[in-house]
Amino acid sequence: MRHNDSIGCSVEECAYHCKDDNYCTLEKIQVVKHEATAKTKECTDCGSFKNSNA
Repeated sequence: MRHNDSIGCSVEECAYHCKDDNYCTLEKIQVVKHEATAKTKECTDCGSFKNSNA
């Protein structure tokens, strides 16, 4: 799979993770917050995540 040099990723469980190295294969990702106001990085997630086992 060809990866995107601009999106580093170490989440191997994601269907979009490049299996050859720690990058994402998507052209772009959507970063989302799961709290009304994001004050720390823990308040955000990759909204483009797709479980590779699903």
